[in-house]
Amino acid sequence: MIKLFLKYFVYNGNTKSLKVSFVLPLLTIMVGSYIMFISYAIMDGFKDEILKSIYFFNKENNIIINKKISDQSSNRYEELIIFLKEKDYIDTMYEERIIFIKSNFQSTISKAYGIINFSDFKPKEFFEYNYKNNLNYFCYVGSNLARNLNIKPGDQIDLISVLDFKNLYDFPETKITVKDIIKSDILKYDNSIYMPYDSILFKKNVLFNINLNKELSLSDYNFIKERFSNSIEINSDNYIFSELIHAINFEKTFYVFFGFVIVIISSIMLVGFNISSIVTNISKIGILESLGLKRKKIKILFLLNTLVLTILGIMISLILIFLTIYFDNNYMLLDFIFDPKVYFNFKLKLPSQIIFNIIILIFMIMFASTIYPLNKIGKLNIIKAIKGRNI
Repeated sequence: MIKLFLKYFVYNGNTKSLKVSFVLPLLTIMVGSYIMFISYAIMDGFKDEILKSIYFFNKENNIIINKKISDQSSNRYEELIIFLKEKDYIDTMYEERIIFIKSNFQSTISKAYGIINFSDFKPKEFFEYNYKNNLNYFCYVGSNLARNLNIKPGDQIDLISVLDFKNLYDFPETKITVKDIIKSDILKYDNSIYMPYDSILFKKNVLFNINLNKELSLSDYNFIKERFSNSIEINSDNYIFSELIHAINFEKTFYVFFGFVIVIISSIMLVGFNISSIVTNISKIGILESLGLKRKKIKILFLLNTLVLTILGIMISLILIFLTIYFDNNYMLLDFIFDPKVYFNFKLKLPSQIIFNIIILIFMIMFASTIYPLNKIGKLNIIKAIKGRNI
């Protein structure tokens, strides 16, 4: 059986080389599989890194409260905060506004996040310096803002609240020390300042934001919506960056589909080569069957050809993808493709479940391509086959 398989499907005795009908489907399976694997590895790695940066401040689930509407209703937002604390839902609470900043004889406009319980806000993995000094009143500054104003940890900046002035000549000022620089690679965050909540600086605010550390249960969601529906907005999947996340998923789907198309082409190619093999060797197949080789075994030979091609193609593509991941982890291979100054410095990620799903998909496609040739063999007439007539 193995000798017959090698003779009719793998090795060309005349040219002393592998048959084109074996090599071409093998190459297309290998390329298609690799494209699907590398597409998932790149896009999942990129998505995980960007989500980690996005969620360092704005969490996946949050609640926005309109304080003005809440104060006019019977159910004030303070009651909601108490409820969320009791249920252990709260991650951070903050208000935001635009504020003027002065430092090192330079000034600019920036978004300021006034964070309640600011002492608990410590995004250490995004700190550039990890400044250790104990400060009573301090803030964190985004990396872009710090670079524009030449700010370093320990520098003092002036916060000028333009919206709270009493007249054209009197501006309230607050001096605050920068404890560290935050680099998230998200422009929105890196152009901002993070500071303790100040009731004077943020007194004009209407919206109050609560980041949740987990998704609301259905009963709690319904309770909150029923009791505070007029003054709140409940968001999930980080609505602020939802378009970016959808774009990443779309791009991943596009590249995976491209690899899928290549595998489909391989399956169509395999159908053609199998039919060609039947037509070319029709008399030999008839003779083998007349000598006692059962038609079932002939079918097994074609199935074996598909199985060997698929397994070899997948194995080679897996070796290539694991080598790619290894070289990227140790020698930053993707930095030659994606400039880390422009893109995120992310690591390739390929979960075992994704590998399994892609392998199953490829096997299904390739074995589906064998159905038609097997059907042709089933209808083969031995006498006509021996005479070498067309099917």
